[in-house]
Amino acid sequence: MIPCRASTFDLEAIETTLLLAKAAGKPAYVVLNAVPPRSGIGREAAEGLTGRGAKVAPCQITQRAAFTHSVIDGRTAQEFEPEGKAAAEIRQLYEWICGIVDMPIRGHARKAA
Repeated sequence: MIPCRASTFDLEAIETTLLLAKAAGKPAYVVLNAVPPRSGIGREAAEGLTGRGAKVAPCQITQRAAFTHSVIDGRTAQEFEPEGKAAAEIRQLYEWICGIVDMPIRGHARKAA
């Protein structure tokens, strides 16, 4: 997994990483993160990467306040707002990655309050 923002500089910066993965014969997927909400930038970045032969994860991580607020006290988005959009995006990415690496999806028990 190669995390990358959907910006020109970041997309260009991962070229070497993609080439190294290819040379090593390892699968590599770009995970677009901090994608601006209500924007076509993520879609455009994914199309551009795919057009250059890169594999792109089908789920993107949107720039959401929950990610910023959760790290203030060391929590994840799932801990900060378990039913929020940020948590759902992370859950979707986790489940997709489990499928890629042929790992069963396991439910995680929440701590009792």
